[in-house]
Amino acid sequence: MDQVANRLSTEIDRTHKNMSWYEIKNYLYAVIPTGLLSGLVFWLLTHFFA
Repeated sequence: MDQVANRLSTEIDRTHKNMSWYEIKNYLYAVIPTGLLSGLVFWLLTHFFA
């Protein structure tokens, strides 16, 4: 089990190091407007139809 945990932690560390600011910026540009739009849609639905 220790070998599996060590290998998993190594892979997680490698993934964090490989993410660049460019990828993080693109991820935020994709996630934030989607979250705002979906929140707005659900607010409108509950405001007018609930």
